[in-house]
Amino acid sequence: MRKQRLTALPPVARARKTSKEEEVRKVFQEIDSRGCGELSLDDLRSYMCDYLGFGQADAESMMNQDGGTGQSSLDFDNFRKNYARMNPFSIMERQNEVIIRKPGALCGQMAVLDGLEDCQVYICDTSAQIMMDYCKRCTVLLGPCQSSVFVRNCEDCCLWVAAQQLRTRDCQRCTFHMYAKTAPIIETSQEMSFGPWAACYPKCVSQFEKVSFDPTRNFWNAIYDFTPSKTGTCNWRIMPLQEITQLVVDLDEAPEIAAQPDGPLGPVTFDQLCAKPLQSEGSTGQSVANIAQVGPALPSPPASGVAVKSRSFQDRATISAAVVTRKAAAAAAAAAAA
Repeated sequence: MRKQRLTALPPVARARKTSKEEEVRKVFQEIDSRGCGELSLDDLRSYMCDYLGFGQADAESMMNQDGGTGQSSLDFDNFRKNYARMNPFSIMERQNEVIIRKPGALCGQMAVLDGLEDCQVYICDTSAQIMMDYCKRCTVLLGPCQSSVFVRNCEDCCLWVAAQQLRTRDCQRCTFHMYAKTAPIIETSQEMSFGPWAACYPKCVSQFEKVSFDPTRNFWNAIYDFTPSKTGTCNWRIMPLQEITQLVVDLDEAPEIAAQPDGPLGPVTFDQLCAKPLQSEGSTGQSVANIAQVGPALPSPPASGVAVKSRSFQDRATISAAVVTRKAAAAAAAAAAA
């Protein structure tokens, strides 16, 4: 029987490097289902993947953070050293990692991504707000955000973002596959690329419905640049069809909650890329600034047979679980030698 997904804020909601030992030990004992003083990979998978809604890669990274791949157990000292990684809402200072938040993991709360390099991040859940800062060369999926997604000081990242509004500042060479309920805003950002939302993951359609995102009204190309180039060049462009990437994410879930990947929008077409931006009924600051805009050229028609690219990700275990911990193994060896 797999552990049931949480429905409220978890005990690790405030997990950080400076958390008190009493708090950390309480969580450790809750995960230590066998009461042996060490956590197996199965223990971590049950708590992190099934209960918290993390991915298999998150549990494997937690297990092997200090001991290298193949470590069979995690003692309290090493668990405490990496306790901040248990926080569902704070993803900070990671390199070359895969990070997943499955439906229900964020409980509709705010999330922070900070200081990530060469990471893959799949936030397959709704959120109140997202702040993404100082990230480089990352692949990032952000499910429906009910307010603003802030992307600041980021470089060479590829994103799929669904949000009430996107705001970027001091970004370079970032690519966005967007669903935007209002006009996205960029500021002091250069070489930005935009296209329509092109992602599927389990329960994506129902999440769009939950936050009242109308897929037919997407302001993805209604970009407002607060700092347009003084030379007349545009700081952003529309991706040609052959650069659009359809992302499909498949998640490892218990059978009773498992679902197939779905998405609210069909495949991106050349006509969509050339469509005129929708006109917003409200203002998000543009009328106050009243800055003349420099729009990009439309993409060229694709050659015959050209279609969008595809990319898939599967949340799967890559390390076999070793249920026997070091303490248990030592005890068994001592008994055999007696």
